[in-house]
Formats: sequence, C-alpha cells, structure tokens
Amino acid sequence: MRRWVVLLVVSGMAFAAVLSGSEFFGEHVGHYEAEAYQPGGDPDAAVEEQFDVTPGTFSGTFSPACGTNGFSVSAGTTTIDVTVTATLPTNDITLTLLDPSGQQAAFSDQLTSPEVVHYSSASIAAGTWTVQVCAAGNAAANMAPYTYTGVFATTSGTPTVPLPGLPVTGPTAIDAGTPKGSFVPGNLRFSPETIVDPQRTEGEPVNFFAPDGSYWESGPFGTSTQQSWVHRSTDGGLEFHETSPIGLRPDAPPGGGDTDVVVDDQGYAYFTDLEGLTNVSTAVSNDRGNTWRKNALAAQEVGVDREWYAMDDGATDKADDNTLFFTYRQIPAGPQILSSPGSTGPTDPVGGLVWTNAASAAGQLSVSSGAPCGKLVFDPVKRNLYMPCGQGDHIEVVYGHVAPGQRTGIDFHTVELQPSPAKGDPSMVFPWLGVDKAGNVMVVWVDGNDHNVYESVSTDAMKSFTTPLKVNTGDAVTNEFPEVAGGDAGTFAISWYGTSVAGSSDDMPANDAADSGKYPWYGYVAVVSKADTLSPTVAQQRFTAHPMHYGMVCNQGTTCTSGRTLADYFDVDFDQKGAIWFIFDDESSQYRQAHLMEVRQLDGPAPSNPMSDPTGDAQMPHYSPTGPGANLPQADFTKVALSEPGKGLLRVQMSLADLSSLAPPPGKPQLVWLVRFQAKSVLPNGAEAYRIFYVGARSTAGGKPVFFSGSGDNPTGCLGTSSGCKIVFYPAEQTLTSGSIDGNTITVDVSLQNGFGSGRPIDGSTLYSVTALSYGENGDADIYLEGDATHSFDYSLGGNGAPAAVPQPTARPSGGSGGGSGGSGGGVQQTLDKGVQNVAVPKKHSAIGRGAFRKATFRMNLSSVRFFFTWTQRGLSFHALQLTSVRFGAHAASFGGTALVNGKRVRFAGIAVDRGARGDVLKVAWNGGPTHGGTLRAGGLTVT
Repeated sequence: MRRWVVLLVVSGMAFAAVLSGSEFFGEHVGHYEAEAYQPGGDPDAAVEEQFDVTPGTFSGTFSPACGTNGFSVSAGTTTIDVTVTATLPTNDITLTLLDPSGQQAAFSDQLTSPEVVHYSSASIAAGTWTVQVCAAGNAAANMAPYTYTGVFATTSGTPTVPLPGLPVTGPTAIDAGTPKGSFVPGNLRFSPETIVDPQRTEGEPVNFFAPDGSYWESGPFGTSTQQSWVHRSTDGGLEFHETSPIGLRPDAPPGGGDTDVVVDDQGYAYFTDLEGLTNVSTAVSNDRGNTWRKNALAAQEVGVDREWYAMDDGATDKADDNTLFFTYRQIPAGPQILSSPGSTGPTDPVGGLVWTNAASAAGQLSVSSGAPCGKLVFDPVKRNLYMPCGQGDHIEVVYGHVAPGQRTGIDFHTVELQPSPAKGDPSMVFPWLGVDKAGNVMVVWVDGNDHNVYESVSTDAMKSFTTPLKVNTGDAVTNEFPEVAGGDAGTFAISWYGTSVAGSSDDMPANDAADSGKYPWYGYVAVVSKADTLSPTVAQQRFTAHPMHYGMVCNQGTTCTSGRTLADYFDVDFDQKGAIWFIFDDESSQYRQAHLMEVRQLDGPAPSNPMSDPTGDAQMPHYSPTGPGANLPQADFTKVALSEPGKGLLRVQMSLADLSSLAPPPGKPQLVWLVRFQAKSVLPNGAEAYRIFYVGARSTAGGKPVFFSGSGDNPTGCLGTSSGCKIVFYPAEQTLTSGSIDGNTITVDVSLQNGFGSGRPIDGSTLYSVTALSYGENGDADIYLEGDATHSFDYSLGGNGAPAAVPQPTARPSGGSGGGSGGSGGGVQQTLDKGVQNVAVPKKHSAIGRGAFRKATFRMNLSSVRFFFTWTQRGLSFHALQLTSVRFGAHAASFGGTALVNGKRVRFAGIAVDRGARGDVLKVAWNGGPTHGGTLRAGGLTVT
C-alpha cells in the first residue's frame, strides 16, 4: 500500500485511490447466456409502463458562494436521484438535497466529484426541492473554473423488473445460397505499430473516424478504478493524446466499464461509460474534447451492461437533424435501443444527454432476447439500424428502418441466421456486423466448438443471408475476437486474433507462464472482395509484425484468473480514403498487459529512420477547460534518428525545435525526452517477450540533463495491482555518461546488450515501434504530462541475428555537453569537437553521383576512400563537413552528419536511392527543417 501513497504524493492528485482496486475489467458477469423468454400473453401487444423516469440537467458555480438549483417535484414521486460533477474533476465539492421546507434530505461529500445522492420514500413531498452545491470545507485546493453540471431525476410509480420485449426468435432468414470462396494470400502493406498511449493500459478499444478527419479511440480501465480513456489524433493516426489535462478520464467518475465514442458532423463528441453493472453515463464535448458535460444516470433502469452508440448525421450538414442512438443490455430483460437529438451546442441540456425509448411499441424495453450483442451500426444508405446478438447456436440480427429525422416509433424486428457450422456458441465473445457503401451487410463470429471465423452476407436488407463461410486459413487455427468493417461495395475487412496452436484458448497456459512463448497470437485480417456474390475472394494475412499476445485468452468474464486483460474485442474500420485501420492491444511486452496500439494500411513508403516530425505540436497540456496549453519548443521534436556508431552500439538522437531553455512544463518540475522501442527478448522466467526498452534524458528545473536507459519489469517499471501492470513508468534504471547535447540535438549511446540492465537481452535484429516522447513529470512514478510524440517506425540493426555484446560506453558522444557532474549547465549550445573523424564506410559499399533537380544541383562521393557532399541552389549553399552515420541497403543509403549551410553549422540527414532507369532519388534535410530534393531530373546515382 505504501507504493500507492507515494504515487499520490508525487502526482499531486488522488489517482492512487482509484487504482487501489484489484479488478482490471469488472464490467461483465461470469459468462453471457441468452435468457429464456417467458411469454405472458400476446408478445406483440402494447404494455403500459409501470413507472416513469423524468430527468433534467442543470449547472452553476459553487464558489465564492454555494450554487442552488430548484426543481418541481409532483405528487406520487417515489425516488429522487441527483448527480453533480465539477467541471474540473479534482475540485472537491459537496451536494445537499433540501426538501420544500428547507430541511436536509440527503447529503454527499466524496473525495472529488461527482457527488451522487439517492433519496427514496413512499411519501415524497410535492413542491420545490433544492440542490445545493458548495466547496467542501476540507478541500485541499480548488481551482478555477468553479463551475459544475448536474442531472436531477425523479421516479414515479413502483419500479418493477423491466418487461420483456420481442419473442426469443424471429423468422429464419431465407438462404441466399452457399458461397464458394477463393482463398489467396493477402498482399497489403501495414505500418509499424503506433503507440496510442505510452502509459495507460486499456482493454477492448473502439475507434471512430470523425467527419472532420480526426481519429478517436476509447476504452475502459476497469470499474474498480472508475477510470476510462478517450484518445484523439488530429494528424491521421500518427500521434494520439489523451483528452484530459490531468491524465485521468475525460469526464468525471463514475465509470471504468465498457465505453464507446462517436463524433457527429458538427465535430461534437459523445462518450459513454459503464458504471459497474448499475448504470451507464453519457457525456458530450462541444469543443473537441477539452470539456465534457455528463449525465451519470443515462439508463432508464438499473442492472445494465455493454452499451453502444450509433450516429445518424441526417440529410443535411446542420445539427438539428442529427440523431444519436444508444443501446445497452438490461439484465435480465435484454438489449434496448434509445435515442437523443444530436447536440446543438454547449448550452444544449438535452442533445446526447437525455434519452427516449426509440422502439415503436409502447413499453417495449427489449428488442431481442439474445446476448451478448455486438456493436450497434447505422447504415446511411438504406437507413437501417443493425445489431448482432448471440442466440444459442446462431446469430440473431436486430434491425429497424429509420426514416429521415426519425428518433422514436422505430419498428424493430429480428431475423435468425443459420446455425453456426460447428453448432458451437457463436458469441466468443461478441458477434460483429459491418455495412459496405452499397448497404450490404456482413455478420462475423467465432464458433465456440471449432474456433473458426465465419461470415454471412445479406444484400437485401435482412430478407436473406448466405450460408456461413469459414474465413480463416493456414496458421490461423484457433481464433478469437472477430470484427468486421465495410468498405466499397462488396468489400469487407474482417479482423481477429489467431494462433497456430489448436484447441481452446481457455486451456492454454497463463500469458506470463514460462511456457507461454509456445502459444503466440497475431493480429489477422482477411479482405473479402466480391462479398455481394457467391464467388467471394478472401485474402488473409497478419497485420502485426510480431506476436501481440502469448498463452491464454480467457472467455469466462470476471471468473478468469489469467488472459483477461484483452477483455472482449478490438476494432477495425476503413478511413475516408478506403484504408484499413486497427485499434488493438499488444500484450507481448515484459508486463504482459494491454498496451494500446494502432496499425494502418499503407499506400506509400513505410515510415523509416530518420523520422522527421512537424513542429508546433507540443502543447502542454493538449486538452483543458481553457483549451490547449502553449507549445513548448524544448519539448517539440523535429526529428528522431537511430544509428550504430560501432559494433553492438546504438546511437539515439533526438532533435528539438529549441533547446536554449530546458524549462519544464507548468505544474511539473522535470522535463523528459525519451525514445522507446520493443525488441525480441525474454521475461525474467525465460518466456519469449517483445520487451519495451528506452533511452532518455531528464532535466530538473531547467538544469543540466541526466541521461539514462532501462527496460523495467513488473512491479519496478509500472504501477501494478493483483491483475498486473496498469500504468507504465520509465524509471531511470541505468544512469549513463554517454550522452550529450549539441545545439538542439540530444545524443545518447547505449550498448544494445549491456545498456538496459542484466537479464534483458535483445535477441532479434529489429527494433519495433521506435518512438520519441517528451513529457513533464514529478518523478518516475507519476502520471506524465504529455508533450510531443514522433511517428513510429521499425529499425533494422546491421548484421543478422542478435547484436554483439559490447560494454556500455562511458564517454559522451563527441560534441555537446554531457551529463554527470562536469560541464556547463543545460540548454547551453555547443559546437562540434573538430577532432572527430568521419564514420567508416564499408569498402564494399558506396554512393556516388552528381545531378540536378528543378532548382538545385548536387555532387556526392560517399565511399571508404572519400567523403564529400555539396548542394547548391539559389540563395543556398550546402557543404558537408563530417559523416557521423551511414547505413546501406539494397541500392539505397541513408547517412547523416554535420554541414555548413550558408556558413552556419547544422546537423543533416540524407537518403540516396539508386532506382536505375526509373529515376534515382536523393533527399536531404537539416536541423529538422523541410526536406530538399526528390527524383533527379538529370544525372544519376550509383549505390552499391
């Protein structure tokens, strides 16, 4: 328990308290089973509601004086529920409910908001009831804004068990025929794994492409923590940031269970979070994630589970025809579908917050008796709502047609697909449904008996479905978590996790067992084209370059003892350009936890070393009630580069916009620059792992930086609970003297085999997901304040197999100021040591040529006997001084060093590609600036 207290102190916030629980995912019951439907008369007859829930929203300020809000309560009211949330979640407030005579009826004073009261009585007085919100008398330090929002709900009548909805099953779909698939290897190219969140672990992520081009992700952290996350990317999924100024959930607790996020055509975001199995919350952001307004009691009854959103943006680009659909599973009745108007702006108290039953039948609370039900999907082409549910040995699909502008009175039906071929449970764990651009529907599932992935297609809006087609082939023998997304007409992308080991995933060893490496799992995708015919083509391949999980994947809910951290699903989608994207968990690290990653389909060159980074994207914080903070140039990367200055050595170079100051961000005393990657290695018990390794520099109060490296283990490298690691830290395990600052570039040398701690070998030749991060911290064990993150790339080490074992260097790289006790203070720009010699070029390699571009000419000789490189264009003269790194591939060379540009000393990086008759390529950039060059217009290059 001491460790949690330490984190609380260094973080300056009550995060340790929410992490003290033992569950990672406590949102589901032991295992889903479809409840039997007990008909009580005509199931199609209208049933009168036996109780009414009337919610309302309010807002105000609690300082310098208490805020008060009055509400009229009618005779016959039996319960009053009030939830109040401070705009700044760390502000400590109290909530008092006063009856019409002014007497206190209920009171709440938790550590931080929200405050919740529930008052029930058979004789609640009619009249004006008052909600009073005040600053807590024992508040540590409340800060502006001193505003709050709330929800006031009354219930009249006697609440009863929700009435059942539709019969157990609808009609069986007409057999549309048996498809005969052609199975071919997939040939798509995918990016390296992009790190969505370098600290927080998160199971069952979902993604959403907003109409404005932003890319959103959300997932739960566990109900015992009351935390869930929302991440947003504004650069096409190359860099993500969490939508919170303090590193916690975007809105106020409670929550931590299942989540979903969608965005409408106004750019307004909607977030929902499961509060245990009691209720669900819905929240709205009208400023792209900076602030959120929340209804903590969005469900119309208690005992609810797995909720989903679906967005109908209407026929125009206006807000008033937007509709948000919302479903959750009420236990034991089944799933319901509600609706709310889209938000019209920050003062709208209804849109996305107040919900109405969308079904046509009065009192119809359930639209299916199946469970569990996969994601709710709205098809804008045929204007249908769809939701797939497990139903015994087959899938049932709920569907309803939505007229333009319609929000209620929707006539929902169910249709039954054919039994799954192996007659097993088809809800392992959730079935999934996708719709292509022509309105064709595909449903996918994994059969619990044979563990294969199956699909079935309807081209006529649920009248008929094809006979189930087995999708997986080859080494995808045992499979879990199928998802599907629709693209162009007749094209679908099916994704899942698969392993070559036969048998049930529940029978495999724990994911951190010594023999878990014998059970590797990969991410798979099958692109099904011509799916709207009986002759589809299925192109299957992996989308992960290395295993993303080992051992057990448990399907038994909260009864699992291992293999539960993946939770129940991940997500796949097509972007606006037709490329496939995945949001998933990589659990291959030493922590064996759900590290959140993104992979995207490539239509151009793969990201590579060195990696340039745009400037102006190091706001700290990125999100806050007052908008993004200021951009910090000392935390703003312009480039990250790796090289190998010697056998078995790795050189890490991080270039920033301006290192003349090393001042930390507001609210944090330390600023850190760090490069992390994963490489094949082992757990402490010898099991195979793709460890996280890192190299970095840290400045305290703007002072001289200390250079460090590490790899971490559970629990030294993370905040752990009984379910394992939850928050990843990057502690300075090895203090290095082999670092320096030269101008705006930080350089650190590290031994690949001896620089990260004993028992942590690098057993492969590839460094995966190389990413530079900048952040502010109070210390190693902290929730970091995110700064910048460079785009991920994979780096191939020279030679074959594992790198050589050499001692960790002790000398700082030539040039610049080093760490330790000597030298000048941080932020002082240094010049290169003139005694440094060029790095050696292997005799068998060279890059020689001369030529011209549209506005520039060049000459270069990069060989074992000579080095020169000049670049001339109007107003610019470039002359290389020193070669500090060089790397050769097949007819290509990448190189870097120092040069004079118009008499000013700079760091440069270049690449030369010998393409023969197709036109050679030469590109060069310096000091993080723009890239010059491209395809030669005259002359040529010879690279051997």
